[in-house]
Formats: sequence, structure tokens, C-alpha cells
Amino acid sequence: MRPAGPVRVLAMAAALLGAAGCDVVFGIRPGQPRPSSDGSTGGHGGTGDGGTGGQGELEVEGPIASDTTWTPSRPPRLRAPVVVEAGATLTIEPGTTVVADAGSLLAVKPGARIVANGTREAPIVLTSSRSPRSPGDWGGLVLCGKARINAPEGRAMSDSSPRSLGLLCGGEDDDDDSGQLSYLRIEFAGEDVREGEPSAGIELIGVGRRTSIHHVQMVNVMDDGVYVLGGTAEMKHILVVGGNDDSFDWDSGWRGKGQFLAGLRTAIDFHGSGIEADDRGEEPGLDPALASSPTLYNVTLLGNPDASSDGAGVELERGTRGQLHNVLVADFSNVGIKVVDPETAANIGSGALDMTHSILANETDFADVSADPEEYDYDEEAWIMSADPDRSNQRVPSSDLGIRSRWWLALDLSLDPGSPGLQGAAQPPKDDPFFDATAIFIGACGETCPDFEGWTAFPIE
Repeated sequence: MRPAGPVRVLAMAAALLGAAGCDVVFGIRPGQPRPSSDGSTGGHGGTGDGGTGGQGELEVEGPIASDTTWTPSRPPRLRAPVVVEAGATLTIEPGTTVVADAGSLLAVKPGARIVANGTREAPIVLTSSRSPRSPGDWGGLVLCGKARINAPEGRAMSDSSPRSLGLLCGGEDDDDDSGQLSYLRIEFAGEDVREGEPSAGIELIGVGRRTSIHHVQMVNVMDDGVYVLGGTAEMKHILVVGGNDDSFDWDSGWRGKGQFLAGLRTAIDFHGSGIEADDRGEEPGLDPALASSPTLYNVTLLGNPDASSDGAGVELERGTRGQLHNVLVADFSNVGIKVVDPETAANIGSGALDMTHSILANETDFADVSADPEEYDYDEEAWIMSADPDRSNQRVPSSDLGIRSRWWLALDLSLDPGSPGLQGAAQPPKDDPFFDATAIFIGACGETCPDFEGWTAFPIE
């Protein structure tokens, strides 16, 4: 995570492109529905427009120390930071819209749980109480678990939450359970609730693998969409749209799994990357066995080719490890993939870090290798495009990807017949029950993409 600059939403540009009928990254394809004012379309609207609550609104602030349930009939309004204390469970019923004031966030301490299971027809929405709404209106969702973190004493504080909340995360239980999240939208989060540190849509700090996280969308977040610090969290069907920093950011020993992850950048100016992958470099006193080493299959990362960005489609640094397979990286204006330092390069050399069966479709897929011996540089092209049959990566023009619609207000990441993403994919593990072994395609979606339809929405304000 890094301090974020201003976000400029492309509503006007999108409208102009749509009016011109352009079949381009942010245009409307012929026959596609135009969005309503909240960004929904016929196939992707979901329910719950955010709003500011109404009669019977439940005002909430401070600690939740006993089991509590929030319902659609009395929608909650977060007036200040709300923290679920150890031993308590917060349940949010399907169809509930939680609105949040400036200065608020929702956090779950180690030993506490949140159960927020929406449905496709009645998703749960965490959004801003303001009108109009903007990225950074409130602080977002923080899950703080008891799994191990690659940090001194195995503990870490939330990067963006006020220190007064006491969110010290981590422990010794990689099987820890912080609750369940499904069919959940998080909108307009990312407020700077601790000076100098804008917050993510969702932070997962020391979260264990028994926590269930699937079908979650972050939209118009000021900072990272998903920030994972340590732990063994596993996630599926995660969609990040907009944002001014990384779509997915991990650090300090994330050793979990992910499948069907998608990130789309919509701003004209943004910092960060599609994926920013970190560990802690060569800091003393850390356990190499706890270094970041997630396993990911089926990821789509789409930039904005007209944007000014200092990031990459995939940026690998500070000694991260990991196995990335079936990743589609397209339209990043700076560079497609970047290896930052020798510690990370050494992990590539040992096989602890690799990227296979993936597609790069950026104007510049790899940075030029510098001739300056005093400047560290890495030959990403030699690595990614090696003749090793176990790697099998491709470079293709963005226009040949066959993604059905990259316009964010009518997003459809399905691949048209003949798309290169429907060929040459790696087989997800059949012996690991987490992974869907039938997903033999490159990117988050194959010829159809039902898991991102019906419950997602793309509000402009």
C-alpha cells in the first residue's frame, strides 16, 4: 500500500466512447445495454444502491462485544470505527446495505468472526453514506486473524487503521477461522483513517485458511482493492473495479490460495499494479519458511492503456515467492511484468517463484534490460518467454484477446470462441479440493462468466 493520488473516474470518457460506438477497452459494443445511474445493467445490476438508510436506521459505533445481527429491515449506519471483539460474531443478513460515515470502518479482531453471506439475488453491500459518493469516503473492512505472519514476533498491526483500535493481528493458528464472506460488495472505501495511510477495500491480516471468502467485489476504492498481510487466507471469485493503487497486494508471508481473481483499472492517473507481490526482503530475524508464497490460478488483470501509471501488471519484489498460473495481463500502460530486486530474482532461479501458462498483452510487456552494471535489472522476457514447456507463456496483441466487454460499466470477462485464453492453460490441481480443476482456461473467465453476474454493480457516485 502506498499514499494514493487523486482518482478521476472515467464516466465522461466512457460515455463519449459509448456514444461513438467504439469497440475498444472502455467503449460499448453494439447491442450492449447502457448503464443506469448507479452503474448497473440488465445482466450485472445486483441489488442495493447504497443509499443513506431510512426510517428505522440502526446507528452503530464502538465495540461489538456479543453476538449481533444486522438485517435489511433496520439497515446499519457506521458513525465511527466499529470493532467486533474476540468471542463475538457479527452476522449480516442477505440484502443488507450498511452505509458508513467518514472516519468509520468495520474491523474484526482475532478470535472474533463475521458472517456476511449474501446471495446472488440479495447481495450484502458496504458503502458510503455520502451523496454523491466518492472513493475514500470511509475506511473499509479489516479482518484480523490468528494465522502466522512473517514479521517480528509473528504479529502485525493494520496498515491503515487507527492505532487506538488495538488491531494487533497474527498468531500460531494457520487454520484460524475469521468467518464467512460471500456475495458481498464493498464500495467507495479507502479513507485515510490513519494519517498518511489510505485504506484498502478489504484487509486480510493474519487470516487463516478456514475463513471462507468468495464472490466479493471491491469497486471505486481509493487504495488497494484487496490487501493481504501474512496468513493463509484462501479466496475465489474476487472482482476489483477501479481503485488508485493495486488491485491485489500481498506482503509479509501470505501463503494462501486464490482462483478466479479479476482486477480492472479505470482511472486516468493511478499508482500501483494489478498485483503487487511482496515479502519482507532480507530483514533480520524472519523465518524464510513463512515467506509469501501463494498459489494462484485463473487471474485477469486489465489496465487502462490510456492511463498514466507507475506500476506494472504484475510487480514482484522484496523476496516474494509464489506460483502464478493461467494469468491474463493486458493493457497496462507502463509495463506488463516487473521483477524489482535480486532477492526476488533468486526465488525465480530456485523455482520458488514462477508464472506459467499465462498471456501478456501490453504495449510494453517487459522493461528494457539496462546496460548499466550499477543498476539492478532483470531480464523478465528471458524468464517468462523461455522455451521451457512447463512454462508455456504467450504474448498476443490486446485486440486479439477476445474478451467480450472490457468497458467497466458493462463488464463481461468471458472469452469469445477462438480466444487464445481458451488454449494452452494449466490444469488446476485435481487433488486439492479448493481449486476448480475444470477451469482449463487463462484468466478469471472462460467462454462464460456467471460468477461475476447478477450480484455485482458499478456505481459512479
